[in-house]
Amino acid sequence: MPSLESDGADDLGGGRIVPGLAVDQYAATLLRWFGLSEGQIDLAAPGLGAFPLRDLGFLA
Repeated sequence: MPSLESDGADDLGGGRIVPGLAVDQYAATLLRWFGLSEGQIDLAAPGLGAFPLRDLGFLA
């Protein structure tokens, strides 16, 4: 979870909070579980390369 503190590390100002996880990371984890290849996952979740984790591990 991001810090919800005003002027905290995850606060961009004006009430905007930077999330810690992306929808693409959740999608990639599910798509891998459904059996898609890494290339197919890259096509389905094009923003995935901007995040350090490709698999969140909740379906291990």
